[in-house]
Amino acid sequence: MKVQAKLAVVVAAVVLAGSWAMASHVLAQTDIRAGAAIHHPQIDRPEANPAQHAMDANRKAQLKLIDDKIATLREQFKSQADPLETQIKSMRDKFDADLQSLQDQRRAIIEQGESPELKSIDDDEVAQMATLTAREKAEVEKLRARYKDERNQLRQTFQQRRRDLMREKR
Repeated sequence: MKVQAKLAVVVAAVVLAGSWAMASHVLAQTDIRAGAAIHHPQIDRPEANPAQHAMDANRKAQLKLIDDKIATLREQFKSQADPLETQIKSMRDKFDADLQSLQDQRRAIIEQGESPELKSIDDDEVAQMATLTAREKAEVEKLRARYKDERNQLRQTFQQRRRDLMREKR
């Protein structure tokens, strides 16, 4: 019964850790933790027209308030999330050690009853799976790099279009 309770706790920790890992990834990708203000080329540009400049000043003041609220929420999130991350990490470390020990014992018992031919097949499978995993990781990294390059190219294209539009208006 104790093993089932530990297993339930481990499963809950893994689910929480997985959810947290996804949230952390999303947050890292969107600079939510960085506290960076959001800049927009059409809002942050100076204008020659005084009426337009007054409207821009008002919008900049509104954006400043929103940026301050965003920074405050980020700080609150971080202050609440950090203890949870620490707790999950310590729980993961504790259970990983216990699980690894039990898995090693289980594997040893199973291997004692295996024939040398079956061990050879299992070893080949492990080696080929490791190779496949490494190849998959490399291809995923290449794909991510390709999409990153495409995003940068798109940003540059639209920045150029904005600059061209600004030149036309002058």
